[in-house]
Amino acid sequence: MKKIILFFIAICVANAFAFSQCSKRYSGTGVYPQQLPDAYEQVQYSQEVDFTFPVDTTVQSFSVHIDSLKISQVVGFPGSNFTFNCSVQNCSYIFQTGMTYYQGCFVIKGTAPKGTADTFKLKVDLEGYFQTPFGAQTYIVTDSSVNFIVKACNTAAKVTATGSTSFCVGDNVKLTASGGNKFQWLSKNTSIANDTLADLTVTDSGMYRAIVWDATTGCFDTSTTTQVIIYALPAKPSVSVAQNTVTTAATGVTYQWYKDTTLISGATSQTYSPTTKGKYKVKVTNANGCSTFSDPVDYYNSAIADMSGLQSLNIFPNPANSLATLEFTSTVKQAAQLSIIDINGKTVMTQNINANINKNYITLDLSNYAKGIYLVKLQTNNGQQIQRLTVE
Repeated sequence: MKKIILFFIAICVANAFAFSQCSKRYSGTGVYPQQLPDAYEQVQYSQEVDFTFPVDTTVQSFSVHIDSLKISQVVGFPGSNFTFNCSVQNCSYIFQTGMTYYQGCFVIKGTAPKGTADTFKLKVDLEGYFQTPFGAQTYIVTDSSVNFIVKACNTAAKVTATGSTSFCVGDNVKLTASGGNKFQWLSKNTSIANDTLADLTVTDSGMYRAIVWDATTGCFDTSTTTQVIIYALPAKPSVSVAQNTVTTAATGVTYQWYKDTTLISGATSQTYSPTTKGKYKVKVTNANGCSTFSDPVDYYNSAIADMSGLQSLNIFPNPANSLATLEFTSTVKQAAQLSIIDINGKTVMTQNINANINKNYITLDLSNYAKGIYLVKLQTNNGQQIQRLTVE
């Protein structure tokens, strides 16, 4: 059988023994179904077309060869996107006694271009060439037409964002696709694995789109691109403690100081002078509005009065090298705790002592201490005293 290429790709299957390859069986001469299932623009289409070819039953035994199975006319069909080809050479049939019809099928495949929605009629002529003991005979089935409707796709993909699409590291935005009931999300034109739901939670910068399908018709559409921008956080600030101030060297657009978890009104500079003892931290915000907190540091100032029962807290020599002496006066006999705190607020030494009434002296071994500024804190049940110490 010669191959005819015209508007369809068709795979022919037809003989008395192999008709099970076709999904339906018809006894009437012609082409079936008369009305093909609807196609949709830009959607892959595949449909089996069955045909029935009559034979002369007075002839008891001969071989039948269909030399051509052709589509003789196409009225207004949507272009060359649909093609036809018979893949079984000569489409041979073996006649059996008592059989009245030869039957077979071919498959139409193709995609209708956008803008071709219309109703079409496909006319099929089946031509059979019979080789009989009495010579060659030709039989033609004509005017076998099937109706074919191409419909426009109305699927319109849309993506909406819940919240801002520009935010800081650690935050996210939810993107929601609409316009269909089947989805595939894309990032930089690449499918995102396992992201086939309508909602997508985004935590990374990128360009996001959604392909949306109508699962019933196969129609689909791709949304416009939604850009997500994620800004970096500022570096974690450090805080240094001096006798009367806490200071951060971090660079930012704005600063906000806190005592414990409470915002300090008006404390918006790199340096703040506390009025009470406690733990202080700073929040630094960059130009994109992203913020980072420092670790809290302990602030103590001996100028801030307390009821510790301790007086005249002195350290000498100060600055010191390997050894220093802590001198203080206690108004009562009491237990106390001695602590040394570095400039980052970390306690590097703790020692329990018993304070006697009047003068007390404690030797501080500084041989293993790094050079820098330290706070020496003496704590009782009733309060505390702080003094700054410089190690050289």
